Amino acid sequence: MDTPPIEEQQMFQSVTCKIAASEPEITEPNMLSLDLINYVEAEVSRLESFKSSKMKELVFKKRSELEDICWKTHILPEYDTSLEVAIEAIESGIF
Repeated sequence: MDTPPIEEQQMFQSVTCKIAASEPEITEPNMLSLDLINYVEAEVSRLESFKSSKMKELVFKKRSELEDICWKTHILPEYDTSLEVAIEAIESGIF
């Protein structure tokens, strides 16, 4: 998967370094503000959606490569439900 640019990662550096912090260790103002929490939740949701789309793209690409190999070697590709199962698992968040 693609790694987000450094600038994008740095925006969340203050949040990620406080994940395991205890309450007395959080001393920065607005560190737990509702706006920041909502912003981080939206970013996590966006990244989960991005991850899901990239995983589906990879599954389809690998399936296509397998079909090409089968056709080149004169083997009929087997069509089973594994592709659908993989897509359902990705969409449900299991992966």
